[in-house]
Amino acid sequence: MLKAYRHGIGDLTYLFTGGLINKYEKPLDAAQRELLEETGINNITLHKGFNEKAEYHYYRKNKIVHKIVSYYLAETEQKDVKISFEHLDYKWEGYDNVLKLITFDNSKDILRKGSQIIKNLAKN
Repeated sequence: MLKAYRHGIGDLTYLFTGGLINKYEKPLDAAQRELLEETGINNITLHKGFNEKAEYHYYRKNKIVHKIVSYYLAETEQKDVKISFEHLDYKWEGYDNVLKLITFDNSKDILRKGSQIIKNLAKN
């Protein structure tokens, strides 16, 4: 989890990595690039088939902005994190603690779905 200031809520919060998709960039490529830029993590195993989306609105310069966010599920053994200038801190946490750290309900829902996928994979 990365800690950053979010103008939409006017406060610090923990969140997942993320960012904008560059022109001609595929969403998954953007997710991997953002992960690298924001954490320095470059060695991941992606769980194919997990692509959850969340939609929300926020204000920017007195205009409503509609945002659609795609989430992917990945694993890494890489423990060394180098956070970007955009972030203040990071934490490696277990599921229950992450649920407490996350501010937004839609992010909590995404985490629950990802956790279920991981539990199902562990059974097989």
